[in-house]
Amino acid sequence: MTLYGLNILDPLADWPVGVKHIRLWDCGVAWKDLNPAEGVFEWGRLDAIVAKAEASGVKSICLTLAATPLWAATDPQTPHSAPWLGSGSNSIPYMEAWEKFVWNVATRYRGRIGFYQIWNEPMLADFWYPYSRIAVLGKMTKRAQSIINRIDPAAKIVAAQVLPRPSSGGMRRSAHYLEALRIEGWPVDILSTDIYPELGRSAARWGTLVQLVRQELVRQRAPIRPLWVAETNFNLMGGPMTYDDSVRAVRTVPSYAKEHNVSRVYWYSYGVHGQESVLGIPLTVSSPGMAALRLQF
Repeated sequence: MTLYGLNILDPLADWPVGVKHIRLWDCGVAWKDLNPAEGVFEWGRLDAIVAKAEASGVKSICLTLAATPLWAATDPQTPHSAPWLGSGSNSIPYMEAWEKFVWNVATRYRGRIGFYQIWNEPMLADFWYPYSRIAVLGKMTKRAQSIINRIDPAAKIVAAQVLPRPSSGGMRRSAHYLEALRIEGWPVDILSTDIYPELGRSAARWGTLVQLVRQELVRQRAPIRPLWVAETNFNLMGGPMTYDDSVRAVRTVPSYAKEHNVSRVYWYSYGVHGQESVLGIPLTVSSPGMAALRLQF
């Protein structure tokens, strides 16, 4: 069975009624937000989000551990960093800083956060640079698994997302990250991908992109693990789709998720985005896409 959830842009201001599974990314609780200076931790926002999720009946929380704080960056002047995350956020971190952060997060939220995703979209220079050193992320994942397993054995480790769309590097580029995980003995409980069909493409393309991921996992001899879609939407950067196209896409995705054995799908992203043209299917309290998606919760 496929479970459906949401990424939420501002969980404390606008909470979707009925959602049972949430992924926390792009909502002010990245590593740089939680650990802004060496030895300094600011848990207030994440504490409040976790408490609100629990009070709202959420069954699972996935926290993405990514975005290097400037103080922990091995290269504070790394080029291409995402403007909304700031300088150094895409830099390889010092391993000791990473380990201390993971230890503190897992200790504080033991038994409350059930899934930890180790980095976000490392195929993109916005989030990881240089990609030629992606093997370091494999080692970071292995260290995070070891720490979290000791502190909270019930928690699950989620791999960073591979990106099958050619404009994001495709599976040829993603394969290097999967190879890094393979070298470390596949230190994850769950594999993941992001599925964003190209402009104007239908849900059939959604299924094709997932199939590309599945084929590469076979080629890599990956162990049997659940596969998640950590982010998905349509018509990215192309502006809102029509009412009929939005509803049709949301209603059709489950058939492709089932066909390719995707165990969880998180739509991106609930709330009012700062750039109206980013998401082809806006997900707000009154949007047609959200009305169709709510039936899947």
